[in-house]
Amino acid sequence: MNLFNTINSIVRYALIGIISVPFFIMILLLIPLYNYSATVRHMRAWLFYWWSRIGLFITGLSYQIKGLENLDIIPNEPCVLVMNHTSSLDIPLIEILMGGFPRFWMVLHRLQQHLFLGHLIKWTQISVDQDDIHHAGASVLRSIRRLKKHGEHLMLFPEGGRYADGKIHEFFPGFARIARILDRPVVPIAIQGACRVLVPGQTLFDSSHPITLTIGPVLRFSSDASTDSKMQEKKMVDQIREWLSSAVE
Repeated sequence: MNLFNTINSIVRYALIGIISVPFFIMILLLIPLYNYSATVRHMRAWLFYWWSRIGLFITGLSYQIKGLENLDIIPNEPCVLVMNHTSSLDIPLIEILMGGFPRFWMVLHRLQQHLFLGHLIKWTQISVDQDDIHHAGASVLRSIRRLKKHGEHLMLFPEGGRYADGKIHEFFPGFARIARILDRPVVPIAIQGACRVLVPGQTLFDSSHPITLTIGPVLRFSSDASTDSKMQEKKMVDQIREWLSSAVE
């Protein structure tokens, strides 16, 4: 059984690698035009969508989506989407929810050290060094400028790392500040089961386990200008953590 799983996973990784090459070439070719054309931004979003969809199909995993009606806001209003992080499968799972709507991820700064993906991340996403408060603050400001300019959706894992223990850990609160300053709605998404299909630190797929994506209610900041901004941000962070904690139980 272990030998079969090993061979099966090697074949799947090889196929994903093969289909990734043309997608990433096309994405890289679009980078110089990204700031100048909304059409290009939509094209890049569709490329990430189809790469994720085909890649997940190759893995053979099964997943279900609950609360999809809560994403009806996506075509009409840019949002901040926040998720728990349990597996390397989380990003493609979230990408298939977004279709061709332009978005970008805030990702950990250390991922830029990856031989190939590091360059793609550097050129297409915004990195955050959670151990450097000045770098983290600069990343928040870059995100705000980019979101104002292009009206993209922002995607991130506020826990700042992967956890397979079924618990929701402390958040880095920068996403709440971005959402408040830009008056963006926040949509929480709970991911369950992905860490059993692809365990963090391991490479073998076990597609026998189901995955569930649960999309939570749209949350907004209060329009009351007299409310302290830091208190509003803390309340938003606490609401998201509370909802995610109950959703993954």
